Amino acid sequence: QVGKETEMTEAFNKVFRNLANNMQKGLAVEAQENLSEAEQLFQAMNTYAFDCSLEVFAFIGKGYVANPEFKKNIDQFGVGTAQYVA
Repeated sequence: QVGKETEMTEAFNKVFRNLANNMQKGLAVEAQENLSEAEQLFQAMNTYAFDCSLEVFAFIGKGYVANPEFKKNIDQFGVGTAQYVA
């Protein structure tokens, strides 16, 4: 969204930072903290990117590992974060 680029980046980065921290703490992927972060990511996607169904959201998550550019970007928060998020 034009004019909200910084806000959008901060929203996405906050979620990925929190997920990377959860991974480093050894939290299970299915932990409530991660489910809450996934909900925040889903909301950010719908707020700043496009109307995203849960089905598409799940497909995007798989892309975090399958797409080398996505993986590299997300793993900047901590090696293995992309796999953990997916």
